Amino acid sequence: MDTMALWFVPAPQADASALAAAGLDKLFAPAEMTRAEVRSGPGGAAGVICSPQVGGGVRYEPARQTWADCGGYWFGWWTDAPPMPEDLERPTMLPRGNDVPLGDGNVWTVPTPELQPQRLQLDAHGVWTPQRDQRLADLFTLADKLLKQYWEPIDPISQSTAQLARQLREAGEMVDEALAREATAAIERWREAVATLPLQTLCDVLAVNYRVSANEVSALGLFRCEGQQGASMDAWQLLDAFVDGLNIRIARRGKKKLPGG
Repeated sequence: MDTMALWFVPAPQADASALAAAGLDKLFAPAEMTRAEVRSGPGGAAGVICSPQVGGGVRYEPARQTWADCGGYWFGWWTDAPPMPEDLERPTMLPRGNDVPLGDGNVWTVPTPELQPQRLQLDAHGVWTPQRDQRLADLFTLADKLLKQYWEPIDPISQSTAQLARQLREAGEMVDEALAREATAAIERWREAVATLPLQTLCDVLAVNYRVSANEVSALGLFRCEGQQGASMDAWQLLDAFVDGLNIRIARRGKKKLPGG
């Protein structure tokens, strides 16, 4: 079976109003779907299995499928062929971004506002000036907010923890007890800091390029966690990619890196 993402809408037909009522109108429109009516779908209700993909896989076989209850709808896939990122791509993705491996083991392209091409247009003074459309302007605003509120305070902790981890690996069996204690404390500080990340907002960032909400991100296990605080390295890497953390660090070291390089 080919990889495929499936949704079940417990309604007589998956029209625009049914998708909106289920909370799926931000993921796809009725015209984008292949659908199959079922008398008894996930949860036992009648409704419609739908997918933006085409093929014979758009049907209901509970014994061979995995389904997650998302409240107003169900999200699922063929158990032996979980959906890949390309199965969830939107028709129009932002052209440039940073690739990040997430909890399902696949690489997802995170939109990075700083890397997006902009239009040059004449301003009122006849000067050619970069112009952003509203969608890109909103992403820049969000990236700046997340940069200041989360990335700026957490990145120094992340970098110092990584440095201590490298020292531990290099020391091997000869590790100093004081260094071990310092590294353990640093890891706990990192976990506490990363546990504060706004996961819902990061799901919204991923949704710019993919047909996902927090429900799909949760069902696919894209955010793994470490420790009891719920700190997710996947979420941190997604944030780092979104704000273009690598280029920020390079710029602060006085080096240059070409966009997209």
